[in-house]
Order: sequence, then structure tokens, then C-alpha cells
Amino acid sequence: MISKIQSILLPLNLLLSIFSSVIAFAPVPTFKICHQICPRDIEFRGSSLGMFEDARVSNSGPAILTDGNGIEFYSGCTVMLTTEVKAFSIPKGAVGKFADDKSFIPIDWDMEGGIPRAEKCCVMPKGIRGAVRRVYTDEFDATHAIVVAFKKDNGFGGDYIPPSSFMMHFKTNEVEVITEDS
Repeated sequence: MISKIQSILLPLNLLLSIFSSVIAFAPVPTFKICHQICPRDIEFRGSSLGMFEDARVSNSGPAILTDGNGIEFYSGCTVMLTTEVKAFSIPKGAVGKFADDKSFIPIDWDMEGGIPRAEKCCVMPKGIRGAVRRVYTDEFDATHAIVVAFKKDNGFGGDYIPPSSFMMHFKTNEVEVITEDS
């Protein structure tokens, strides 16, 4: 059934693309929805040559990601880590760990024998806060769907102050939303 629909749509799309490029010197983007293939809507976007390269599958709307307390993640909200996490792809000034008094201790780069790769990271403690930059809600996006920005000298109301600005991806169970009343 799918190949029959594709065999009909592909030549029509090709003719439309050729005709429109002759007139306007540019391919016309197309948009088709196939309702009878599966219970979900499948959207095909692109020109005739790359028609099936960018296929998106969507249910009734975008997914909503929530933390363990049922609060929705959204861009701009403040979140707090619920577990200790190691951050590896960060600026050199952020490599180190936090002490018991919540101050940052940078790594000693002049250590004899060099520094092992496992220690070239920032051990981010439970409770450090950051701001959500982006939430990926598509099925095809990252498994670590919450992008959090940590700002140098800005703890977002928390006890830990990041030594450098950087962004990091998290799973929904690694962070929770901080509400205004907490």
C-alpha cells in the first residue's frame, strides 16, 4: 500500500517540481499527509529529489516532558540537579569539583604524571541550579532532551555557583523544575 502511494506521488511531485523550477527557477517545497498508512500522521517535506529524507511522525501534538513531580519543563525555567553528574565537554576553567562548603575547587593542571581522562570533568553536585535553554519533544530528537545553561557566577538562587558558563543535556529524571515558591 505504501509503495503504491509513493509510486503515484513521486512522479507527480517530480513534474510539479520541474514545472515550477522552469517558471520560478527554484523548487517548490511540498507538503503531503498520508492518513491511511498508520494511525499517526506522517508528514513528508522537501523537494521531489529529497522528498522522503525529512519524514516526521507526530501524534496529536508535541510531547510534554515533565519532571518527577509532574511539573512541565519549558524554556527559561530554573531546574536543579537531582543526582550527581560528571560534565566532560566543558571549558577548562570549569574542570574540578565542589567542596563540602559548596565552593568550587579547580583541578591542579600541573599534577605530576598528568591528569587521567576520568578526572578531566566537573563533578556537578546534586542541587546545582541552571536555566533550561531548550526542550526537545520530538520522537527523533536527543535522548537527553533537556538542555540546561549554567552561568558563571550565577547560581540561580542556589548554593552552588558554577565557575564557568556552559550548557549540558540532561534526561528528565536528572533534573527537576524549581517553582517560585520553593
